Amino acid sequence: MHNEVQRLDLFELIDETTWLLLDNKPIYAAAAARIIELLTPMLYKKNSRLVGIKSRIKSADSLKEKIIRRQLYKKYNTAEKILENLSDTLGIMIECKFIDDEEKIFNLLRKHFNIKVNEKLYTSKETQNLYLDLDMTQPQMQKNGYTVYRVDGVFVFEEKKIKFEIQLKSLVNAFWSEVEHELVYKNNQYVPSSSLITELLFAIKGNLEGIDKMLQLLANKIEEHDVDRTDLNNTMGYSSFVAKIISDFFCKKMLESIGFTVDFKKTCEILGVYIMERLKERSGSSMSKLMMQITNQFSDEEYGKVNFEEQIVFEGKYIGDDRFSEIVGNSLIKLINIDFEWHLFFKMLFEIEPGNNLEDFTIFIKVIRDTITHDEIYEPLYEKFGQENGLKMKDDILVAVALGFANDGRIKMIYQDTLRSVRENLKVYVENISSGINSFEEWVENVELNKVNGEYFQLDI
Repeated sequence: MHNEVQRLDLFELIDETTWLLLDNKPIYAAAAARIIELLTPMLYKKNSRLVGIKSRIKSADSLKEKIIRRQLYKKYNTAEKILENLSDTLGIMIECKFIDDEEKIFNLLRKHFNIKVNEKLYTSKETQNLYLDLDMTQPQMQKNGYTVYRVDGVFVFEEKKIKFEIQLKSLVNAFWSEVEHELVYKNNQYVPSSSLITELLFAIKGNLEGIDKMLQLLANKIEEHDVDRTDLNNTMGYSSFVAKIISDFFCKKMLESIGFTVDFKKTCEILGVYIMERLKERSGSSMSKLMMQITNQFSDEEYGKVNFEEQIVFEGKYIGDDRFSEIVGNSLIKLINIDFEWHLFFKMLFEIEPGNNLEDFTIFIKVIRDTITHDEIYEPLYEKFGQENGLKMKDDILVAVALGFANDGRIKMIYQDTLRSVRENLKVYVENISSGINSFEEWVENVELNKVNGEYFQLDI
């Protein structure tokens, strides 16, 4: 009879640590959202080279592997002590466009975190209970021979001291890390010609750095000729941050739903601006609270699957508040389950917004209408033809714009640059009317004549 085989104690400790990690996952997720909320305003302000800030919590498998590889079971005898002494259980990735931007963003962190609290840690007047070790040599040399900007931090959250690490990585270095992690780090098989592999990896890394330099030169040239982009980067870049969160979330959901993703960056930009404006209207909260709300909203726990193959159904018949809304709204309803760009846009919008589909659609059409109905555009009509007649003329003009939108039918009609162009064209058009038409009756006669001919006038968008 065989004696019962006992399990190694170290695996009992590993299991306990893994369970503790999973138990603490909600607080790590909440802490990550709060850290991102605190860092966002200071890093996005006047920083066009920042791509995004995201977080990750160490997976159970990664934790188990690290406990064995670093022999943490020898150093600490409880699960609590292991987690307390891990600096990367919670990771914050600050992603920028180019390699040179990594140092700039690190210096920006040093500029803000300038209050020394002890021999290692610094804090900032703009943050609460957030401390960074900024005396570490940067960039740090890794075991693989490459450097990385990496900062250890401590966040006091819900009466717990949570250790975390910040990594600053350009797009190229973030991509390289993923490649190296999948091909090398996770591969524990013995490879005889490892020196050849190392040389190849160094060559590939060098090529990527060359690409980074070329892309940076290209970006610098583009920025030299860049025009007004304030509509897409309003509120100190918060809308761009929201667009990034939306993009990350729905890329994952689209991959789960249809097995591939499409380019919908412009759609995310529109939604970023739209959501920030809507949240400001509804809540009146500070930007930091809004960012916390948005970050929490897009956690996996909050949302289930999004089926992009399923048709969009409304809870009733759409009725517009005016002729513009009626024309534009009904034209979009016809396209919403035919044109995938529109379908994708409204799938995302309805998933984000709190009301039912019909309510959210009605509000969206109002927002589009409001962007081109500012009274200052139509002031020349009121001055020359009187308030009542001016309002009737304005309504006729908006119908013309609506018909132009409906006939175009492309999603680009709600892009910020398109709407800006429409506003500018309307201003010129109204000024021409006020100087070229002598009376309200003359205006009505021209409009009616076009109707008789079956050619209600349209304005190009």
